[in-house]
Amino acid sequence: TFDLSGDGEFTAHAGVDVVRWLRCYDNPNDAKAYYIRGVAYLESGNLSSAMNDFNVAVEIDGNYPDAYLGRGAVYRRSGEHQQALYEIHKASKLGMRESKYYYSLGLVYNDVGDLDLALKHYSEAIRYDKRFHQAYTAIGTIYWEKGDYVLAAHWCEKALEINNNSRDAWYNLGLAYQSMSHYNQAVAYYTISITLGLNIAKVYYNRGGCYLKIGDFEKAIDNFEMALVIQPDFTPAIKAIEHAEQLIKEK
Repeated sequence: TFDLSGDGEFTAHAGVDVVRWLRCYDNPNDAKAYYIRGVAYLESGNLSSAMNDFNVAVEIDGNYPDAYLGRGAVYRRSGEHQQALYEIHKASKLGMRESKYYYSLGLVYNDVGDLDLALKHYSEAIRYDKRFHQAYTAIGTIYWEKGDYVLAAHWCEKALEINNNSRDAWYNLGLAYQSMSHYNQAVAYYTISITLGLNIAKVYYNRGGCYLKIGDFEKAIDNFEMALVIQPDFTPAIKAIEHAEQLIKEK
């Protein structure tokens, strides 16, 4: 399935805000500082530290909707979907904008496999905010999971019309083109996503798979090895290296 890393649950923060979360303990009553550091922990996969910071943000300001949304994201990524929905609804009652509310609901229903309901919520997000590029990419994920790779690519391209620097849209566009056997284009799109900072095992593994199909076995192995640097227990990459080395022997 599509990887929704950096999936847009949270808005980007300016450099000054990054400094603020780095200085959290110099700002003990600043809910936003804890929230922003929580986002950083969340995106690095440190869910327990993220939840701790979101909880502190709520303790400081019980009416801070983004902090509840952050807790919802942690619950969602932990597989606790009912609790995630509770936190998202709480954030909505406290004034979270409608587009973010529907998008967040879509992520939960996407996770549990209710693709049609997820699509409905993503579409609602766009209805409230026509420039919410993450929702366009997410709709692309739905069509990819349904096996309609042309539509998947279409929606990712629409996302890129709004934000050409969306690494997730480029990654997912690459996945759509790879699924349509357009390997050279897929390599180009994966490379852009990497250049924009996407650093997950799957992007290198997928790019390696494209090189394997093209017949560039050395580059394929390089990418599979990079996937293992990022995630040493990524078994598919280990098997892919063995397969590529066998193909080299047979040349």
